[in-house]
Amino acid sequence: MREQWALPGSGSMGPGGAGGDGAGDQLVVFEPPFYIHKELPGVEAAARVQKLEVAARSAGQMRGRAQLMAIDPWDFGRVAWTREDLNEHHMNAYLNLLTQHHEGVLVSRELVDRYGVRLGDWVSVSLGSQEIDFYVIGVVDYWPTLYPDEQPFGIANLNYLQEEYVIQPYDVWLKVDETARLSEIVTALRDHGVWVIGVDDVRGMLIEGRRDPQRMGLFGMLSIGFLVAVAISLMGFFFYTFLSLRQRFLQFGILRAIGLSIGQLVGMLFIEQVLSVGAAVAMGTVLGGWASRLFLPFTKVSADLTGSVPEFMIVISGSDLGKIYLTLGGMLFFGLIGLVVILSRMRLHQAVKLGEEV
Repeated sequence: MREQWALPGSGSMGPGGAGGDGAGDQLVVFEPPFYIHKELPGVEAAARVQKLEVAARSAGQMRGRAQLMAIDPWDFGRVAWTREDLNEHHMNAYLNLLTQHHEGVLVSRELVDRYGVRLGDWVSVSLGSQEIDFYVIGVVDYWPTLYPDEQPFGIANLNYLQEEYVIQPYDVWLKVDETARLSEIVTALRDHGVWVIGVDDVRGMLIEGRRDPQRMGLFGMLSIGFLVAVAISLMGFFFYTFLSLRQRFLQFGILRAIGLSIGQLVGMLFIEQVLSVGAAVAMGTVLGGWASRLFLPFTKVSADLTGSVPEFMIVISGSDLGKIYLTLGGMLFFGLIGLVVILSRMRLHQAVKLGEEV
């Protein structure tokens, strides 16, 4: 959330300007109380996050423009989340470094690879006409909402930045539960005199992403393909079971003649079906996972996701596998019921005589 750091109705024009009364209104700027955000309905945690574009300098040389994120490490760790495979260490390990080193900064990998910045080096950033010194305490590849493809970045302590530079408006990140409503949060802040001027809601972004026509078309095609494959598999399984029983009629009669009971015969066929279907499911799982990892990365080319941050990752959902196994298990169950019904109606005691006549 982005909030207004000026009292509503306070003047911002000079003497005689529009909105002034001739005496010259002053723009009343204040920092909204931060503790209120942690007490909002549905809010689990809140953090102050400030992003600034700065000019970076190290070893007496200008390194170009970079983005500086200033945070409160403790609050940020409770609000933010990132995948554990994006950096060498867990995000909390880097936040602990910021807690231990008040003047430290975490820098992106590009500053290390391109400009030779090393741990312990001092880096100066220019904000307006003022320079602020940091020393490098860690290197990260990715960080929430910071994109290395756009420009190098660094993460520092917000309190240290405010000590060295004027206090400027920052964003407030909120971690909310499922019952939280954005309208209620904004209204509660307004009741405390805090005016919200901009919101980026992840839940709204996810809803818009699900409604994307290309995404809906791709998932619809995959869903229809799955349903068709299941229908064909069901038909094939039932036809195979029925035709197999008809072709093995004489064999079943011989087994019954040598003393095999109906229950034992059903058990034998049950084991046969479980082994055949189980082997097919196991092979399908292995081959399907291999094919997914081989071909799905090409989706980012058709979806214009080349160079996306973080990198395109193939995820095989356990819940989806569970649905497939449940479908195949139900298919096997109904197939076995049909098997029992067919066996109970077959005149197996006549099979041997029929076979001799044939």
